[in-house]
Amino acid sequence: MKLFSVSITIDGLGELTQSIEDRLYEGGCGDALLSMRDGLLTLDFERKASSLGEAVIGCLADYSNSRTGGEIVALNAYKPLRQQPAAAD
Repeated sequence: MKLFSVSITIDGLGELTQSIEDRLYEGGCGDALLSMRDGLLTLDFERKASSLGEAVIGCLADYSNSRTGGEIVALNAYKPLRQQPAAAD
């Protein structure tokens, strides 16, 4: 598994409320860093997956599961230049 960064930007939610945060967490976005700027909510994920596509699909599915509404207006995904060594289990 490799580490990938995925950012999803959403418009139309108004403001970041506790209710939205709760729905995102319950939908599977508990690992996302949330930020709000100029009315746009951005979710920044770092996900382990076997491919970039798998990481993107997983993040989009989790956002969809949150049922927060809004419109996805941007999606950025990449493999970071530096990979952190895997932690020993």
